[in-house]
Amino acid sequence: VYKYKDIVYMGTNNGIYTLSPGENKVEFMEGTYGQGRIFLEFDGRLFTGTSDMGFMEIDGYNWKYVRASNNYDLRVNNIVKSRVDTNRLYISHNQGLASFYYNSKIKQFELEDNTLDIILDNQGNFEENEDGSAWLSELDNENKIKLLIPKIENGNTNLKESEIKTYDTDDGLVEGNVGFWRHDEDIHFFVVNDNDTTKTFMFNHEEDRFEEKELYYSGVSNEIGVGFFPPVKDSQGKLWIRIDGQIYVNEKDENGDYQLGEPILKEFVEVVSFIIFISVSKIGVFFRFVFNFEYFLFNSLLELRYFLYCG
Repeated sequence: VYKYKDIVYMGTNNGIYTLSPGENKVEFMEGTYGQGRIFLEFDGRLFTGTSDMGFMEIDGYNWKYVRASNNYDLRVNNIVKSRVDTNRLYISHNQGLASFYYNSKIKQFELEDNTLDIILDNQGNFEENEDGSAWLSELDNENKIKLLIPKIENGNTNLKESEIKTYDTDDGLVEGNVGFWRHDEDIHFFVVNDNDTTKTFMFNHEEDRFEEKELYYSGVSNEIGVGFFPPVKDSQGKLWIRIDGQIYVNEKDENGDYQLGEPILKEFVEVVSFIIFISVSKIGVFFRFVFNFEYFLFNSLLELRYFLYCG
C-alpha cells in the first residue's frame, strides 16, 4: 500500500488498485495482474512490480513496463533503493536477485546484472550497510545469515562474481531462524528458536561478529497476538512498530535513545497486519485478511475518524 500524489495504490494478488481522493471505493488499474506489494519513489516518479508482470512505472492511473518479466524471469518480490548509490535498485524475484541502474540519458532504469545464485525469502528482505554490503534474508535462514559484498566494475554491479559471506553460531549467533529489519539508521537482528523465544543482536563491524544485545523492545511478550510490520518513522520523528500483534509508537528520550511507548489499538491484536503507511497529516494502517482489506484512518490524537471497507 502506498500513497503518492493523493492517490492510494494497493498491490493485491490480482493486480493493482487505486483509491482516489474523496472516493469511498477502490478502482482496478486496467492491464495489471499478478501479486504485488512494493511501491518505490525515485526522482518524483513511482515504480512498482508484480509477480507476473515484472518491473513497471506508474503515472497517475496508467502504467508502463521498465522491464517485463519474460517467461517468469522477473517475478518481483521486493525493490530496494541503494543507500550508497541512490541511482541503483536491487530487485529480488522468485528466481534470484537483479540490479538496475538509472540511465540519466534515457531517464529510465536499465538492467545491470541478474543472478540465480541468490534467492531471498518471499519478503525479499535486503538491507544495505554503509559500505554497500547487504544482509540477505534467504529461504533457508536457520542458524545462519548471509552478507552480500557486491563487486563493482567500471561503475556497474557484477552480482554473479560478488562475494557472499555466511555468519552462523561460530560468529556470535545462536540456533534458530535468523531475521532482521532496519530500525531508523541501525539494523536489528533477531533469532527465534523452536520454543518461540526471541533473542536480539547487533553486528559489530570492527570485530566482524554478532553480539547479543537487549533492545528497548526485547521484552515484548510473544504470546499476546499475531502480526508484525517493520519500523516506520513518521513526520514527527516517532517510530511506529508492530511486534507480536501489538502496535507501539516510540520516541527518543533526552539521550537520543528510543523508549517503548504504550501499546495502542489493542482491539487489533489478533488481526494479522504486514504494513503501515504514514502521510503528513493522517496515519493509515492497513490490516490484511485472507480476502479483504480494512482501512482505518486516524488523526494525530489517534481518534478513529473514518472507516472504509474494501472487499
